[in-house]
This record gives sequence, C-alpha cells and structure tokens, in this order.
Amino acid sequence: MKKIIATFGLIVGLALFGGQIAHAAPPVGYIGFSLGSADDDVLSESDTGYKFFGGYTVNNNLGFEIAYVDLGQYVDGLLEQYGVAFEVVGYLPLSSNLDLMGKVGMFAWTAEVDILYARNDGTDLTYGIGVQYDLNNRLFVRGEWEQFTDVSGGDVSLLSAGLIYTF
Repeated sequence: MKKIIATFGLIVGLALFGGQIAHAAPPVGYIGFSLGSADDDVLSESDTGYKFFGGYTVNNNLGFEIAYVDLGQYVDGLLEQYGVAFEVVGYLPLSSNLDLMGKVGMFAWTAEVDILYARNDGTDLTYGIGVQYDLNNRLFVRGEWEQFTDVSGGDVSLLSAGLIYTF
C-alpha cells in the first residue's frame, strides 16, 4: 500500500509543481511496444510479458496512457493472463532528454484456463515507475516496472524495455 501511495504522490506532485521545470515541449501523441519479464507472485512463476500502448501528453509533466498488456502464460501454458490498462502518467524531467516517470491506473484483466475453458475477469489497480530517454524528438526508449494488483487473486509484476514513436 505504501508503494501505491508513493507512486500516486509522485504523479500528483509532478502535475502540480512540475510546470516550473524547464524541458522541451513533448509531442502530443505516442505509440509504443514493450517486452519484458512478467512474474506472478502467487504461482511463483515467470514468463515473457509484453504490451502495446498509446498515449497523450497533456504537458511536460502529465499524460494519459492506454495499453493492451499480456502478462504471460503459467502452469505449463494452461493459464493465460492479459488485459487493458488505463493510466495517468507523471513525468519528472531529469535532463533535456531523460525523464523519470510514475503511473497509476486501472487494469481490466482476464485470466483463462485453457484445459477447463474457464475464464475469470476483474478490474484492479495498476501502478509503476520507469525512465524514458529521448533519442531524437520522435523516438524514445523506455524502461519500467509495473505492478498489476489482484489479477485472479495475486499480483503480477512486469519489468520491461520498450520503444516509443511520437507524433
């Protein structure tokens, strides 16, 4: 719970006080892809996770993002977890091309057990932190850690690296 409060506090602080930090104006929209390792804490298993995402930056310090997130397959491929995340993103410029970021939002998830044709759905909290590096004002690289809470009874974390194209 302390991580959630700290992440939310970072985002609110960036939105309220971040406008005083000098930084080049970001492009408005973006799309991206990230690939990494997903870890289910209940099953104590890891698998490859990925996400496709898009977003809109309101200003240098605040944006919104939507993502399709695949959190991997577990129990010898019998359990698959995925969903759609809706997040508020806060940016803290560290230099002219490097930003620290924090995010918080909701994750509409689905967990499917293939052999039983069973499906479980829910909507729960997601939050994360990361860094984003501007390569050339249109192309960014991003590294981030995200937590997806209470997905089918347990938390799943995703540590990923990604590429972003802005427009």
